[in-house]
Amino acid sequence: METRLLKYFSVLAEELYVGLSPRCSPAIRNSIISICNKAGFFPNVAHGVSQINSIVKLVEKNLGYSIIPSGIKKAFKQKIKFFELDDYPERAELSLAYNPKQIDETSMKVVDLVLNQDY
Repeated sequence: METRLLKYFSVLAEELYVGLSPRCSPAIRNSIISICNKAGFFPNVAHGVSQINSIVKLVEKNLGYSIIPSGIKKAFKQKIKFFELDDYPERAELSLAYNPKQIDETSMKVVDLVLNQDY
């Protein structure tokens, strides 16, 4: 299965990539580069941003593809498709930091989504 995924994933070599700025998350960036390298290419970076919601909006506007943490797809129901990269061992370890005394209703929904994930 991994060979088949690599074959199809490698078609992205010429496509534009949008992702987090290297300053924001070097660990996530390194995982993404590793995935792309396994498929035989380096991502053609078009945009590096500081927020995942910006990435989702750029992909929605057809300005490139992205590789983002899987949990994001439940928080952003956009006009884009998400494809799980289950066959890749690369994973980003993320933490959620928030002040429960000063959180609005929308943010609390995101917190609930994250805390109720099956990992």
